[in-house]
Amino acid sequence: MKEKLHSRAIVVNTYDAGEENAILVEGTLQDQRMQASRAVLGQETAASRVVHDLIVRMTVSLPKLRITRIEAEMPVIPHAACPEIKDCVQKLVGIEIRHGFTDDVRNLIGNTQGCIHLMNLILSMGSAAVQGMWAYFSHKKEVSPTAVKDVDGNLLLDTCWVWRKDGPFAKRLENSR
Repeated sequence: MKEKLHSRAIVVNTYDAGEENAILVEGTLQDQRMQASRAVLGQETAASRVVHDLIVRMTVSLPKLRITRIEAEMPVIPHAACPEIKDCVQKLVGIEIRHGFTDDVRNLIGNTQGCIHLMNLILSMGSAAVQGMWAYFSHKKEVSPTAVKDVDGNLLLDTCWVWRKDGPFAKRLENSR
């Protein structure tokens, strides 16, 4: 039997933000070490413990999927200095979740400009926001047809096999516009 060393859980939930055409996307990332270990700098750590417990909340306006507000919390971190960078997420206010979002996030909060764990969480939240947008529009009866029509259909193109540009879903999307 394999001995589990580490576990990472990323959970993303989307809520109606309570504003017209906006969703709240909340993500958590939790890393857990499953046994006693030695940290990179040599100090011993306790058996099974949470190493990272991060929370990001972002409000996204629809249909452009523009981040209008974002905040990060770091309830559990491995180093006392980690919270110094949590406000790096503010650099993402104003960007849109679209083709190129991954590069935008990496350029703005990747490497020494931010936290790789926050970056990975936000990247997961981006694709979840797209799903949240469709859920928002499909359950809101009073949403204007214009708002739905303004959703960028190209957002789905080339995101996976079924949405490839030369595939049947893309052709159906093109014919519906």
